[in-house]
Amino acid sequence: MFTGEQSARIREILISEPAWEEMTCLFALSLVEAVDVHTLESFSADDYRNYLKSEGLFMVNHHDILVSSCAGYPIALSKKHLDIYIEELKN
Repeated sequence: MFTGEQSARIREILISEPAWEEMTCLFALSLVEAVDVHTLESFSADDYRNYLKSEGLFMVNHHDILVSSCAGYPIALSKKHLDIYIEELKN
């Protein structure tokens, strides 16, 4: 797991990466309200876009783990994981 200091650094890395510069509004730092599959299926394209904008794509949870805001699943538990994740997103 990430320490509080590492969590702050993750936020800094994600926000400062050139590929992410225009996506900082999608980085959520608050608690996420997850939706179930049936609700997600009923979303129009605009509903889904608004959901992503309001919830963000990523967040650092109360355990200092980078997680997907939409799914709530862990994405990275270490700096190495985060580096690989960023590398893959750039490809």
